[in-house]
Amino acid sequence: MNFLKKNYEKVILLALFIIFALLLIHLYSIVQATSEVKDSDLQIPTREPDYKVADIKSDDFNFSVLFERNTVWTKAYPRDSKTNKDFSDLLEVFKISRCGHCQYLIPRRIMEESGACPNCKKTLLPPKKEQTGAQLAARLDSDEDGIPNVNELEYDLNPYDAHDALDDLDEDGFVNVYEFQHKTDLKDPKSHPAMYTGLYISSIERQPLKVKLLGVSALEGRAKELWDIQILIQEQVIRRKKVKESKAYLAIGSTLRLDSGTYTVDDIIGQQVEKMVEGKLQKVMDYHVIIKDRKNRKITMKVDEITYDPEDKAIFKDVWSDKVYEAKVGGRIRMGSSKIGVSNYTVKAIDKRTNSVTFEPVSKDQEPFVIKRKAMMPEEFIPSREKKEKVEEDVNKNTAVVANEQRQ
Repeated sequence: MNFLKKNYEKVILLALFIIFALLLIHLYSIVQATSEVKDSDLQIPTREPDYKVADIKSDDFNFSVLFERNTVWTKAYPRDSKTNKDFSDLLEVFKISRCGHCQYLIPRRIMEESGACPNCKKTLLPPKKEQTGAQLAARLDSDEDGIPNVNELEYDLNPYDAHDALDDLDEDGFVNVYEFQHKTDLKDPKSHPAMYTGLYISSIERQPLKVKLLGVSALEGRAKELWDIQILIQEQVIRRKKVKESKAYLAIGSTLRLDSGTYTVDDIIGQQVEKMVEGKLQKVMDYHVIIKDRKNRKITMKVDEITYDPEDKAIFKDVWSDKVYEAKVGGRIRMGSSKIGVSNYTVKAIDKRTNSVTFEPVSKDQEPFVIKRKAMMPEEFIPSREKKEKVEEDVNKNTAVVANEQRQ
């Protein structure tokens, strides 16, 4: 035991050496055995086939012969009379149709001969001719999105996905199914339905002029043409989206240029009115300024009061782009872009009573068209639910405003 304790490391090394030597001997025997393998040792022995080659022309493969074996088919004949053409014993069937008047099922033969219905005695219409494969394919719409499969494949759409009908393939603002129904090219942005179909009237009202009368400096003993008229002009700064206010001094005969048009100062009218001045009721002069527009219509401006344009203005919104357009009679609406083309529409008449606007015809061969509160295209073509809700909300709000105005 003392020997093992002192020399246990040598004993372990000796054991490992013996194991290593045995493994080398075993590996040598394996290499020696593989070198003695011959090609004949690797060949798989063959055996005779356990199947027979079948003759496909034999009766075993003839369906007519197979179905006739061990079967007895009796000849079908009418049970009531040998001359009855319309009978069936479930072995021989005949075509039937439904009468379009009484919905009674009758033999197809009677309809093909354009006779009368045996039940209601009314004359039957001949059946429609069967459509060709091309005609049926043109009508086949697997996803029922309004675009047939043939056309969907033509435009690289998915015939089994109904959502692509509301996509915009050419990005012209019109959804695919709406363009298909109007027979325009889904891949050409310049080929699309008329842009005005997306317009609806948001409101019809007289717009306030962006000007306010601050006062009139009446100079006693001088002609009115020498009096000073002080006004406040509001200008829209488009880039900053702010309103800029500036004061100006005018006189009779001066020209006033605003966003809504050009006006001429025509006259100053003064009248005595009673007003409270320093706690006392006194008679003072109240001056009004009369201006004229290009149609020589007079507009009265009063101190610190809103001045309205004498002509109604229609405000439109486009359900496709959500853009807002404004126009008076004779005004023009410009829609579109360089990508999809530009269309100009001129307002011919505005009828506040019926909430409608009539536009001039686009071309000589067309009639004037009318825009009303609701857009012309069906609601399902509006790109998103949010836009639908927005349109309905605006229409309801404007209807309430019009009703209020009519009551007043």
